[in-house]
Amino acid sequence: MALYYLKESDDGGASVAILPLPAVNHTDTILPGLRTAFAAIILLSPFVQLLGLTWPLEEHLLQILPSTLITKVHQGENLDPKIALLEMTPVEGDFPALDVAMTLRGLGKLHPAWILIAGKVTSDKESEQLLLGVLATLRAEGIDVTQSQDLSEAARYHSIPLCRYDPPNFFHLGTHWVTLPGSISNRQQGCFLPSALNSLGTTQGLHLFAKTAQGEVVGSTWWDVISKEVAGREIGAGIDSPSLKKQDPLWLLGGRLLLIPKRSPLFLTADGSLRTKAASPVISSSLEDFLLNAEQKERGEATSSYDSAWNDALVILGKKSDQPFLSTLQKLGSQLAWKHLLWSTQILLCMACIGLFLTGQYCKRITSQIIALFLMLGTLTAIAVTLSHGILFPWLTPVVTTLLLMISGLLRKRDSGLVT
Repeated sequence: MALYYLKESDDGGASVAILPLPAVNHTDTILPGLRTAFAAIILLSPFVQLLGLTWPLEEHLLQILPSTLITKVHQGENLDPKIALLEMTPVEGDFPALDVAMTLRGLGKLHPAWILIAGKVTSDKESEQLLLGVLATLRAEGIDVTQSQDLSEAARYHSIPLCRYDPPNFFHLGTHWVTLPGSISNRQQGCFLPSALNSLGTTQGLHLFAKTAQGEVVGSTWWDVISKEVAGREIGAGIDSPSLKKQDPLWLLGGRLLLIPKRSPLFLTADGSLRTKAASPVISSSLEDFLLNAEQKERGEATSSYDSAWNDALVILGKKSDQPFLSTLQKLGSQLAWKHLLWSTQILLCMACIGLFLTGQYCKRITSQIIALFLMLGTLTAIAVTLSHGILFPWLTPVVTTLLLMISGLLRKRDSGLVT
């Protein structure tokens, strides 16, 4: 409703003129500088999640989800990798070939998903033929057995599809990877044993990478665990592997940030290792207990829990001191098993959120709040749908946008004029 005021005539007469007040253009917006700052926060939010900085909160929230949803996802997407440690008894630092052969033969009856020998096997002529025969039998049954390479000039390692980018020296963080003897080949197996680097001065962390004298990247046994079992992909396969040709390459930025396609990135130390917090222990058994249970199984006395501990599990033949590494790998596997949307998709989502935020700034306050409400409801729906498919939806950007829309509604400065 328009308002009017009275204006007396200049000649002092009684005549008056009724004129309308000038209309006030009431646009309910916040200050331009603050609006720009809010848009910048929205723009930075997807990178916070892309770098995995929100995982501790996500991990906590995933633990309180309904058990029915988690069970369905874990069964359908294998989000809970099972790693079991069979503690071998080394002799002068190496595993006896006879013990390894007997252990592998017992494991073959339990149908593990994959076996990794995380140690050097002694060269015993009497047991070598037996070991080779057991290995051939397991591989014929579809059970892959991986052994590490000895540190010698004759070592042959499989290649890793790794694209590297090092920024200018001013921004370079500096790396000093260990140089190993040997070279890269097209074989599907070939990794180095991290414990063998003790003589080279590297003893800490979960060691993933080293390099050859030609500068080629070599993966460790722990990297093979991450690439084949934890991440659910054969990233560490040979260059002739059919599955490798269908994969996107990995990116290593500045020697520190490892980008795995559709997975959380990994932050490495200067020596190519991972530093993570302690995790819960994995399933483990001593060699003596395992052989005793294997004998009981042959007599029909073994329990079902004994079989389930090894069935479809990644079994590591290692030392008791490997327990912390495997615990870390299992915890890391729970994170890497959750898929992520493509980077391009997340950036497009960010641009859409910025557009919604700016649109809300030029609407009435009630319209802006309605946009925030529908954005939050849409985000919750998208999270529920994607979680059921083993995908972590990039929730941070729409949640930040919703909060900023609500905050900007409280901070808007209303003009003091009357609305026409």
